[in-house]
Amino acid sequence: MTISLSKAALSQVHAYLGGSGKDLAAVIAETRQARNTGHVTWSGTLTPETIHGLGAIHALAQDEGARAVLTHAGLNKRQTAFFEDYYHYGPEATSKSGPNGSELLAAIREALFAIVQMMRPARRAMNPPGGKALIIGAYGGDHVGDTAILGGVLLYLAREFGTKQAEVLSHRPEHTARLVNGLESPVSVAVSDYTPRTIAQRVPEAGLVVIAGGPMMDLPRVLAKHLGTIHLARSKGIPLYIERVGVGPFKRQLSRWAARRIFSLAERISLRTSGAGLDPALDGLSYVVGRDPAFDYLETRTSLSRSTDASDGVKQLLEGTDGHIVIGINLRPLRHEWATGGEEYSKSVDTGFLSRLAEAMIRAAGQTARPITYVFFPMNPIEFGKSDLAAAYRLHKLVAGKADFRVWEADPDIDDVLGLLRQLDAAVAMRFHAAIFSLSQGRPTFGIDYYPNQGGKVEQLFADLGKADDAVQIDKFTPDWLVDKLATLAAIQGAMEFEA
Repeated sequence: MTISLSKAALSQVHAYLGGSGKDLAAVIAETRQARNTGHVTWSGTLTPETIHGLGAIHALAQDEGARAVLTHAGLNKRQTAFFEDYYHYGPEATSKSGPNGSELLAAIREALFAIVQMMRPARRAMNPPGGKALIIGAYGGDHVGDTAILGGVLLYLAREFGTKQAEVLSHRPEHTARLVNGLESPVSVAVSDYTPRTIAQRVPEAGLVVIAGGPMMDLPRVLAKHLGTIHLARSKGIPLYIERVGVGPFKRQLSRWAARRIFSLAERISLRTSGAGLDPALDGLSYVVGRDPAFDYLETRTSLSRSTDASDGVKQLLEGTDGHIVIGINLRPLRHEWATGGEEYSKSVDTGFLSRLAEAMIRAAGQTARPITYVFFPMNPIEFGKSDLAAAYRLHKLVAGKADFRVWEADPDIDDVLGLLRQLDAAVAMRFHAAIFSLSQGRPTFGIDYYPNQGGKVEQLFADLGKADDAVQIDKFTPDWLVDKLATLAAIQGAMEFEA
């Protein structure tokens, strides 16, 4: 049996999880009855108003024993890319068997390119840095947080070296270019694909190479391309600067060796947290610690001139919250393969954490004099890099209608996220840059470090800022911890209102 979902029903997943959404409720009632006689398929057409609920529709259909078959109409290029990303990288992807033949061939070419370039003799002295900057990093898997990093790095390059032109190499250049369009910068930025051919063409044109944007971690293909780029650059006297990066984690010793090799070739190394310097890849090397470059860019955003249509839904999202304590929530799905305790351990930690977080949210909402509204905001809504919206769905199922929980189903740029944060009272943030965005706006921020049994960059960030008590490792999170934080926030706000 096929059940057609109206535009209203397609937009009501989170309303339904919260106890309303009558159109979708009718679909589910029909689905449960029809399941007794055979398979059920949900069909529907996604529009610009409903496209970002794509993952939630599929998740709810699966929970109800149905299959969702969705098409789209009227989408712009960015929205169409969102649709295609979900079916290429998400749970509905047709193949999960691992790299295909073309990817394996590309990886071999990248490794061979690195080996050949490493055989080149380096110039004894590097040229003075200047001219066009070639920027490399983990671009392609980037989200608005990584784009803010790039914005900060561009400000640094313009200030330090007088840079006016830069080129970013990305393994998904169209995606990176869309995000770069949201930046306001004194530097003109082009984006190209990060392949051996492009590296060979662009390096001779550069005055310096800069690694910036995310951590130096166990990404073998990225590290291979970095090695090739840097050795080619050094053979031409082009210097390397590593600008406020994270370090690790590493599972492979070969990857750590590659990272150390890269670090050892830099003219200057700066890290974004003090904890990043503890990795053995930096043993014996000189580095400085600074704040994440995103902070530099975000403090320039006094006027939000680069907002997109993602901001159009914020007014409706916050409707009826006057007088409420409005708490932002950002979570990300865990990458279980990075957990020190193994994948099964990580999955159990993830499940337990969500249950405890839901309990904390429900308890806190029942204990404050003013109502609490929770607003989930995504930093990465796409499936490549794990969609935050998938975590929102899982959390909302647990919270159900026991607290006012709303989800911003959108694909926001930097200014969109800042515009929402400025209307919140505080935020609970799991993604590193969700915490940075919130902190940059002066919001009380409570961090969840998503590396169980070890901690990582979120915990390091708060420690460096003198706010160690405001962050907790995911496996050590307790409902009491968050309930106490929110109760203190409510008490402080109440006292401030009384004084006013």
